[in-house]
Amino acid sequence: MKMSKHLPQWQPKKLMTMYWVFLVAAFLLPVILLTINWVVTETRRQQNAVVTAQDRALNQVAGNLDNNMAHLITAAHQIALDPSFAKIPQNVTDYQAIQDALGRYNLSSSLIDQTWVNVFRTPGTLYTVKGTYSLDDAAAKYGLMPTNLSSRQKQAMMRDANPELFITPALAEGQQDQMTLMVPLMPMSGEQKGVVYFSLNPVDIHDILTSGTSSDSQVIGLTVNDRTLQLSSPTLAETPLKGLLGQKYQQTYRLADGHQLSVHRKASSTGLFEVVSYTLPPSLWVPLRGFFIHYLWLFGILLTGGLVLISFFAKRQYAVISGLEKILPTPGFNGDGAGDATEEKRLQLAIENYINNHQSLISASKAQLPFVRNQILQLILNGRVTDPEVVGRFLKTGAIALPYPHFVVALADQPAEWNSKGDEPLAGTNFTALFMHRVSEAQVVVLLNFASGEDPVALLDEIRDRTPFVHAETALFISRTIDQLADLHEAYIEVVSMQVTARPAEGDNVRYTATADVAANAENPFDFNNELKLDNSLLQGHFEPAREAFEVLFNLASQSYDPQDRFDIGISNLISRVLKADYEKHAEVNETLVHSLRTISSLSQLHGILLTAIKDITSVSTVDSGASSSEEDVASQLKQYVTDHACSPTLSLVDVADHFGFSVPYTSHYIKEITGKTFTAFVTEHRLLSIQRALITTTAPIKSIIEQNGYYDVANFTRKFKKMTGVTPGEYRRMHNAGDRVAQSS
Repeated sequence: MKMSKHLPQWQPKKLMTMYWVFLVAAFLLPVILLTINWVVTETRRQQNAVVTAQDRALNQVAGNLDNNMAHLITAAHQIALDPSFAKIPQNVTDYQAIQDALGRYNLSSSLIDQTWVNVFRTPGTLYTVKGTYSLDDAAAKYGLMPTNLSSRQKQAMMRDANPELFITPALAEGQQDQMTLMVPLMPMSGEQKGVVYFSLNPVDIHDILTSGTSSDSQVIGLTVNDRTLQLSSPTLAETPLKGLLGQKYQQTYRLADGHQLSVHRKASSTGLFEVVSYTLPPSLWVPLRGFFIHYLWLFGILLTGGLVLISFFAKRQYAVISGLEKILPTPGFNGDGAGDATEEKRLQLAIENYINNHQSLISASKAQLPFVRNQILQLILNGRVTDPEVVGRFLKTGAIALPYPHFVVALADQPAEWNSKGDEPLAGTNFTALFMHRVSEAQVVVLLNFASGEDPVALLDEIRDRTPFVHAETALFISRTIDQLADLHEAYIEVVSMQVTARPAEGDNVRYTATADVAANAENPFDFNNELKLDNSLLQGHFEPAREAFEVLFNLASQSYDPQDRFDIGISNLISRVLKADYEKHAEVNETLVHSLRTISSLSQLHGILLTAIKDITSVSTVDSGASSSEEDVASQLKQYVTDHACSPTLSLVDVADHFGFSVPYTSHYIKEITGKTFTAFVTEHRLLSIQRALITTTAPIKSIIEQNGYYDVANFTRKFKKMTGVTPGEYRRMHNAGDRVAQSS
């Protein structure tokens, strides 16, 4: 029977069907999963961006309004101290002094539309820059008091010692509602002398709300007493928001088109108001469209390539099957010579022969697995491989399963010979033990992976009974418990430092964390200040301070050293710090240094080895020089950025961190390191120098100079300026101008 008679059944129907199924499984399903993952991830990213922008907008608007309200309250306190209001006006001059004073206060803030002052000595009179008014008539006409209050309630409100912000409805159609800030007149004596009413400018408040919005999908509102008084925009997504004005604050709000708004609020530090943000949820269409824009070309290439490969491999496989007819033996596959076998049986025979020929290769691979596993574990132990993805691939290659969340490293005190059979993982109830053999030191290291709630010491005692590497009389040095394989090198460094300094009995378990009994029976071997100094000096590469701290710590540990102690915690702690710092520099455990430490015979020899290691750690390499140059560029850019934006009143440490992509704590530490000052001190110093230069070289008003350099409260800054320079800004300008005139005359 000829093979050609049976080959047509393989092609084209069966082969094409098989490859189409493969295309669906290998292409369409990943595309669908990738699309879903992209949409979910991008939607979350947009939501996080919306929340971040929303919070930033809320903080900006609330801070801006807080600064303005605080300025108005300060202005009211200055009115209380103004001599123009110290007595009852008797003549035209007294009234004119009051009007002039109020005119100055009106110009102190763009939010002030009109200032009204009522002094309790003249209870029925309101003083303004335009003259005097009757209190009751002006309050009703200009909305200085809420309209729904009784006379007793109004009196109680005027006698209240706390500022209050309220709104009165417009008296006529087409007019805007009046927003008023009422502040008590409180001089230095502490007794309330009257009330100041600031009629606020709604246009400027609206501008503050509008400038704070982060996007067209956000509207910011001003809320007083849980009622929304003003919005940055009357519409959102072309849908009117009229229903929000005058209404109680709502935690959820739904637009007329059905959109559910995200609502967040931010309370002011003055307690006068709250800022509320209404934002639209991100649309699913945006990430989906972005997905297709980014990957449509790739899908086209993959689909075209898949179709081409289907056609190519189908023809190629058909040709391979056809070629088997020429190379297969003609006798029957059972070897009895009873005639030709069928084509299907001969194909099966060829496959079995191929598998048998490769059994030796498979056996050799299995024999090499323990050595491969040992090398992988040592790479992880030395810290040469720390990336979780790479570690996962290595573990999979070595057929290593670590299913539990906790790890402990145990180092056997007695040397052992290599035995590939002993390298097999040891599994038990809620634990897995792996064995590494470090040929250079003839060390056996046990990596114990165990579940929560298990005692690692008890598990190691169980391992003693089940493995040839760890006998009952073998002492074990046991690290602290860690939860990440990336910290495995630190645990190994700890047990090495214990091996150098501990004197265990046979079969003893020495734990790194069990030091309470040692500390209780000896003087305190720790000096945290010098430990911190040593760590920082090693990290920054400064030898002299590192040597000074090391000498103090070594002398302290030597004083408490006792050869009879089971574990010398002071020396072990010092060795661990040096080994970890060496790792930070070289990105791997220094096996040469470890070997030197394990062979010491005296404290003086240990002192020399550790001091030599400190010199090596703090030495500067050519790579470090390049890195330092790059760090100098970053430092220069960071200082220039802060200098360029120091006069902005909204500059914050968060802004600097966001601009350079650093965390806020790191940015604060980095600025202190490169400038020698804190962020606030550096900005304040730059602003002060800029103000001093402007006072000397320009004739601009002092108030304008101060505000242009980031300060809203002129009075507060004047006190700060006098405290730092000894004179006020005006006196500083006069002193230097007088000095210039004397120099010119000379």
